[in-house]
Amino acid sequence: MIKPTIRLHTEVKSEAEIPIGYTKIGGYPDLPPEFEWPASKYTNEPLWFVAQIKLEEVKDWDKEKMLPITGILYFFAIYDHGHVMYFDGDTTTLIRRSAPIELQLGKRNWLQRIFTREERKIFPACSVSIRTEYTLPYWPALYKALSGDYSKEEDVVLDIDNYFYDQELLLNEKEHISRHLLLGYATPIQSEYIESSPVTEVVDWDKLRKEDIAKINEWCLLFQVDSDDNTKMNWVDGGRIYFLIEKDKLAKKDFTNVYVTMECY
Repeated sequence: MIKPTIRLHTEVKSEAEIPIGYTKIGGYPDLPPEFEWPASKYTNEPLWFVAQIKLEEVKDWDKEKMLPITGILYFFAIYDHGHVMYFDGDTTTLIRRSAPIELQLGKRNWLQRIFTREERKIFPACSVSIRTEYTLPYWPALYKALSGDYSKEEDVVLDIDNYFYDQELLLNEKEHISRHLLLGYATPIQSEYIESSPVTEVVDWDKLRKEDIAKINEWCLLFQVDSDDNTKMNWVDGGRIYFLIEKDKLAKKDFTNVYVTMECY
């Protein structure tokens, strides 16, 4: 049940300090000429650039070897919907692309945004440091389903999760509090199990069956993007965005059906 995750810690940098094609959260994307800036399927508004991940940089921390080992993943979103693009070509062709004019209001300072009620749509560039951590699912229903004992009280099956949550709070007093994660289990805010979000067939979460778990486990976390003081990302109220993908699609390097959701406090 324990899964390794790739944790990314941000450090504010100027765009000039981050080489083209390297991993960053925020800033401007380094796109191949043929890539168009993605737009919202609901409003046709340009999506906000969230991050690019150079996969060669993170491959040594991918303990389960789930990600491609070459290429770049690009993540765009507006809260609970978004888009992922994958490029595995000649990186010398990449161009640091300015945001579409519709997003330029996001460059205003905090005082201007207060008076105009404009949201930040372009985020400061941050480089990342990378390390491996290990995650458990925050999912009481999972323990009940695997044990077949639906009589257990909620506070009993949550003991393990509460322990790890407390340890995380202790760590956060000493280091960066934001949890940007590639792979592993997501860190939910409201739901028991974020990875179940794309699965609509499950109707009785209080009596989850092993067949339901199998269906849900066809999906996994691809990328969790947290609110972060360094990137100035604040997903509504200290929330997180989650990019989820079917495991077989990930193995085929097919990122066309990534599911995006968000939770906040």
